[in-house]
Amino acid sequence: MTVSDAEVAAAKHMRVNPKTPFFRVVDGVTSSWTALEPMTGAEFTIRLKAPVTVHSLAVWQTVSGRLAVAKDVVFVGDGKEILKTELANKRGQQKVALLQPATFKELTLKVISEHAGIAESQGWGSISEVEGFDKDGNNVLASPPRSVPRGNAEELMATYRAVKTDRPHASCVHDLHRWLHESQNET
Repeated sequence: MTVSDAEVAAAKHMRVNPKTPFFRVVDGVTSSWTALEPMTGAEFTIRLKAPVTVHSLAVWQTVSGRLAVAKDVVFVGDGKEILKTELANKRGQQKVALLQPATFKELTLKVISEHAGIAESQGWGSISEVEGFDKDGNNVLASPPRSVPRGNAEELMATYRAVKTDRPHASCVHDLHRWLHESQNET
């Protein structure tokens, strides 16, 4: 099972592309990207497990062909506006220092406008990464996904015993897998 220390949720009006999941904006990989449709009015919220304090925020823009590019953006931490800035129409990290440190558990990014002059813009674009840096320069928003086992050894052994009790002649992994699938569908 894949888990992350952050949940990233698109606003209800956003069109979500399942091939570019929103968790990518905090996965720590600046070459991945997340589609934002529409670009103007795009909005998503990063929900962290614990509050963080940031001294600066950064956005990695994606600039490619006919994709719209974010221009004016607003960051809202726990319901309070903490930064309003203009992003350049260029690739790479665009880092902005805050006037004062901000502590939050939820950070929302809102795209207010997009750069003009992109011929035949499709109305959607993408962002590679959103970063928030503490006083020591650590990206406290980075939440790389990681794989964890679905259960521990004790749970697996208990499942095995249940299978053997329920089906004493079950002896192969296929039977165990089928029994697990059936029992999960019952709940």
